[in-house]
Amino acid sequence: MQQLKELATAIRTAFNITEEEREELEKEPSLEEEHQKMIAEFLKQNKRLEKVRWIDSGYRGVYFKDSRSEAIAKNGQKFIDTFETFFKPNNVGIYISGPVGTGKTFLAMMIANEMAELGYKIYMSRISNAIEDFNDIYDTTIAEKIKNREFDLIILDDFGASRETDYQIERLWNLIDAIKVSQTPLIVTTNLAYRELSSPETNLKLKRIYDRILEMCAFFPPIKGTSKRIQSAQELNRESMKMFDSNDDSD
Repeated sequence: MQQLKELATAIRTAFNITEEEREELEKEPSLEEEHQKMIAEFLKQNKRLEKVRWIDSGYRGVYFKDSRSEAIAKNGQKFIDTFETFFKPNNVGIYISGPVGTGKTFLAMMIANEMAELGYKIYMSRISNAIEDFNDIYDTTIAEKIKNREFDLIILDDFGASRETDYQIERLWNLIDAIKVSQTPLIVTTNLAYRELSSPETNLKLKRIYDRILEMCAFFPPIKGTSKRIQSAQELNRESMKMFDSNDDSD
């Protein structure tokens, strides 16, 4: 700091700076102040990233204020409001179902980010990635954190989206069973309706997983409506049609 003052004095002397000009210069932040500001900003960003560290990057940054559906956002908030009194004590989460593109993942993302802001440690991932991370023999971080009950809530996105081989089913069972044993509340998003999970015709190996999911996830109203992706594509198509002429030479 003393060196900075001496440097300022030398500059004033060399360039014959007036007292008024000196006062104006001293209003500017010093190099040390700028440095401290940069450090404070870095720590702020680091603290923010730490909150969402276990939420996959593609799921970050959306909150209830970003929802287009007041009803869905309201129900998401009710889940958070009752988490400590109902869901956490019962070691259960919710089962978010509905057709493709209706906003299931977006709702789960909003819940994840809102709860992370409140200080909860949330793990959210596409289920295929979660299976790989949990069964990784070279990096056991996720498996250990689940088994050690380090997460307050686990969210698995797109459950049942693909046809699994026997090997994949076994790996999926390992993940779901570990979550159950850890007594960590679980949220799953899925295109599968409740009746599909409870159907007696389900493959036996999958049925034990489905039964476990139904045991771990309490009722949540299915999300209905038309795919938001299709609606968005239709809007873009309508705008695009206004830009171009017909390609038919006979016109």
